[in-house]
Order: sequence, then structure tokens, then C-alpha cells
Amino acid sequence: MIGKIIQGKYFAGLIKYVTAKEGAYLLDSEGVLLQSLPGLIRSFETQSRMRPSLSNKVGHISLNFSPRDKDRMTDEYMTGIAREYLQGMGITDTQYLIVRHTDREHPHCHIVFNRVNNTGQPLKDSNNFRKNRDICKGITLTHKLYMPQGKENIKIDHLREPYRTKHEIWQAVKEALPHIRSWEKFNEYLYDRNITLSFKYKGTTQEIQGIIFTKGKYSFKGSAIDRRFSYAKITWQIKRNNSLVQKASTKQTPQSSTSPANINQNKIASNIANYLNSIGTGTSQRNKLLKWDDERDEEEEEIEELLNSSKRKLKL
Repeated sequence: MIGKIIQGKYFAGLIKYVTAKEGAYLLDSEGVLLQSLPGLIRSFETQSRMRPSLSNKVGHISLNFSPRDKDRMTDEYMTGIAREYLQGMGITDTQYLIVRHTDREHPHCHIVFNRVNNTGQPLKDSNNFRKNRDICKGITLTHKLYMPQGKENIKIDHLREPYRTKHEIWQAVKEALPHIRSWEKFNEYLYDRNITLSFKYKGTTQEIQGIIFTKGKYSFKGSAIDRRFSYAKITWQIKRNNSLVQKASTKQTPQSSTSPANINQNKIASNIANYLNSIGTGTSQRNKLLKWDDERDEEEEEIEELLNSSKRKLKL
């Protein structure tokens, strides 16, 4: 589950968008009039006037679930999760509206709430983004919802700028990391994908402090795209790739035909051949005897039997 938090000044536009979307329908509400759209908007606006000094009175959160949880996400189940989320975020004792949308592949709902509570006090919003992250993760684990692994399952066509460009850079760098062996080759790889890299230096010195990736009009620090993309970690990856290639090239090659073991086998075979020639053994027998295979005990026994047979013929 992912929660997206937005704050605003005016209820009318947001409520019209949330409720008038094709396929949208109400899941739950608290403290508002539902008989008409104007009455609904007035409900929020009237309470917000209790705190005229508060600039951003409008709270808006979208809760998004994976398509893999679609079969589980009934209206009742989604409503329960939305209430659990509001409680965890401290969005209590105030007006709210929960509306489900059906215009996307993934299940999701929108929560509109009044940042001026029922007693005229503003709801706290300090550390909201950290709280949102932690609560979404907690609910996902508690309800055993699907949790995407990293950025692999993001649908890039659904991203807006600059997040789309940021994801494109992430994808290109991720694919290059296991293979790059120098900064020069890394730069060439990115250039072919319309991405440029530059270094951030310490003051007026030549000491590199960081790396910046640029595509089009957007630029990002390496660590802002992914913690693995800092200058230090990419440098380490380049060294590691070179080390792995070097180790692979210095591996011992298989024993050649002139190895001590093969020389010893050749010598034994030669001695057997000389002996067989001296006693007049036939060609077919000799070839069979000389077929060397140190892994087959049956052939060794056969060789011994043929030698004994030849010796008996010699004595006769």
C-alpha cells in the first residue's frame, strides 16, 4: 500500500474531482452533509472558517494498492484499511470523505479531510511524510498485502515528470553497473541513452565529492536516485568488476596432454605395446589393450586377462 499526501486551500475543486470522476462512489464519511454536492462542499468550508489563519485547510490523501490485491480489496475491506490509516496518522475528530475510484488498474481510494478539527484546532502535520511511510508499511505487513521489491514493478508510463526521467536514469544505471570497468566506458554507455554524467568537486580542488546524472532538463544527484549510485559506491563497483574479470582470466587451465599424468600413461602404454609385439599378439587385441581409460575398472581387468592369456600361449 502506498499513501500520497497533498494539502490545499480550496475544498470545492477537490471534492468535485473526487466525487464526479467516472466510476467513483462513496465508501465512508464523517460530519458532512451528503444530500447534494453544494451542501457537501459547504460542510467542509463552514468548519474550516473556525481557523481562518490556517492557510492549507484541505487535506487530501490517496491510498493505492497493488493489482495483486484486487480480489481481496472489497469495499468493506478498503474502508477498514482507510480508517486504520486515518487513526494512525492522527487524523481524528474531524470531517472526512472516503471515495473509491475505478479508473485505474490498481485499487485505490481518495480521502478528503478537514485540517480544522471539530473543535476548531488545526491538525498537526509535522513529520507527515515519515509517518505516512511507516504507517503504510505497517498496514501492508499486518494485512499481508503485496509489497513491491524496489522499483522493478513501476509502470513508467504512469509516472509524471520529473519522476519519469528519474526512473529512466535509474533503469539505465542499474543495467550498466554489473558490467562497467571504467568511468569512461560508463559515460559512453549513458551517452548512448541520452544521459550525461558530471562530477561535483570539493571547493576549487579536484577532489570528487559526488556525481550528477542529467537527462533533458532534469538533473539528479546519484544518491538521490538510488543509494547504490553514489560516486563512492560506483567506484567500488568498477573495481570489483575488474577484479572479477582478472580472477576469471587467471584460473588454472585443464591439464594438457603433456602433463605428468599423461606422460606416465603414455609410458605404460608404450611398454605394453613393446611387450605385445615381442610375443606376437594380434592387432585387434593390441589395440584393445592400448585403449587407456583409468576410470573404468572393467577394462583394466580385461587388459590383465588378455596379458595372462598371451603369457600362457607363449609358454605353450
